Amino acid sequence: MGADHSRTLTIALQDGFTGDAVIVRVDGETAIDQPSVRTDQRVGLAYAVEVPGADDVVTLEVRVPARGLHATADVDTRSGSHIGISVLDGELVVTTSPVPFGYA
Repeated sequence: MGADHSRTLTIALQDGFTGDAVIVRVDGETAIDQPSVRTDQRVGLAYAVEVPGADDVVTLEVRVPARGLHATADVDTRSGSHIGISVLDGELVVTTSPVPFGYA
């Protein structure tokens, strides 16, 4: 039998959300489908979820339909299983980290 390479991803919607509907899919499976996400400016976090069973490399798809924003990224979970998603200057920005993000 082969080794189990699945990991738990932590996906955090961070800065720039202002009551937006947000959809996030991991390898085609819906991980987040929230009708109204708003960043708490005190901590820089709007919403977070853990997604178990992720492969070594996953395809992340993010949509903010009302703003016409869409991003797709291949994420290597071996180098970062913590994913931060922000809206900065009208663009979706996806960052990864091997350690949890800190929220004040």
